[in-house]
Amino acid sequence: MEVQNNKLLFLTIAVIFLNFFYINGITLFLLAFTILQWIYYLLMIKIFDKLTVKVYFKNQRALINEEVKLLVDINSEISNLNITLSIPDIALSHEVITLNKGVNQYSFSHSYYSRGKKYIDKLFLSYKSPFYKIIKKFEIDASIFILPNYEYVKFNKEKLLELIPNLKSHLRLLEDPTYIVGIREYNNDPVKRIHWKISAKYGNLVVKNYEFTSQGKLFIALFLNLHPEVFSRKAWKPILKKYVEDVITGVAGIIKDSTEKNIPTKLLVDTDEGIKEVFSSDWIDHYDVLAQSYGSIEKYNYKIFEKVNNEISFNDTLLIVTMYLTENDMPYILNLREKCSKIIVLILPYGFRSFQTKKFKSYLAVPPDIIELQKKALILRENDVFVAVFNENTALQEGFRLVD
Repeated sequence: MEVQNNKLLFLTIAVIFLNFFYINGITLFLLAFTILQWIYYLLMIKIFDKLTVKVYFKNQRALINEEVKLLVDINSEISNLNITLSIPDIALSHEVITLNKGVNQYSFSHSYYSRGKKYIDKLFLSYKSPFYKIIKKFEIDASIFILPNYEYVKFNKEKLLELIPNLKSHLRLLEDPTYIVGIREYNNDPVKRIHWKISAKYGNLVVKNYEFTSQGKLFIALFLNLHPEVFSRKAWKPILKKYVEDVITGVAGIIKDSTEKNIPTKLLVDTDEGIKEVFSSDWIDHYDVLAQSYGSIEKYNYKIFEKVNNEISFNDTLLIVTMYLTENDMPYILNLREKCSKIIVLILPYGFRSFQTKKFKSYLAVPPDIIELQKKALILRENDVFVAVFNENTALQEGFRLVD
């Protein structure tokens, strides 16, 4: 607790000095007034010493720019006490509140403009009179996850005809009876597939066409750290920051779309703190990892390929999202190709254009190493490794069309 009572001390010394040399009604009144101020001062210190505070967010998670509610509970032993509340972490200062006896709850609205775990670690209560000021600092531990925004995207993990043209697939595909994509004429199909209402309408038998879902999982290997073969690393640092934020929103959109299609999804992220991973059917679990993932110009973890190699199987699809790729990375990728059905590589040197943004003129060229890799994309495609290179004016969905 901090007290500022210089004015009260000066008043006390001045009154004692006056009463020492000259006593009358006025000086006695000032003496009584000073004693009363000291009584109030000591009483306020006692009251502040017994104040207890609890601070917490109404919800544990929120999206960027979404309004969140911060709740503050203050327990007071007296009523009608006007004090000032300040919470620097949400830019709240000098908020005048009136405390009553018991628990007083106050709600404050706030928004965060970046992802990650946000903390509220201190709160100040203060009382100010003409002669003194009392400030009490409370150490608190309130936090909230701010999840990344997601790019609206439709991601088709597998397209059978494009995957293995003119050949019978080794993938086991299941029909999803909860999702009807159309109808066709009856052709020795099981009776349960007949759409009786539409058959009656058209006068001949038609059957339902169901969506196909694969039993395979989707593995996403997301590289946020700067590739070790990038030249002039400090010059790429600001570009890396944009890339990281873009691909976080892009991968968030892919995960949301995939999990809503009930595709088992495993996410592995190469971050400045090492490799983070999550396997869940709930997109929120993936977003928690994405919210706390950042890139570095110093680190790069090739071990992410080893982790994928230990878990991936033939029915699975691997999506690699990276800022940079050279021929030295190809042995890792082709080795994984032997173990899974399909690999998609998205190379985004400068991130991508949001679907909400119109096309613009770009002055950034694709790095020469990646251009050389593009020339060899046909060879990679023969091995079912599909590579799409984005420029900064390419939207995420447009990049998927390059793969398709």
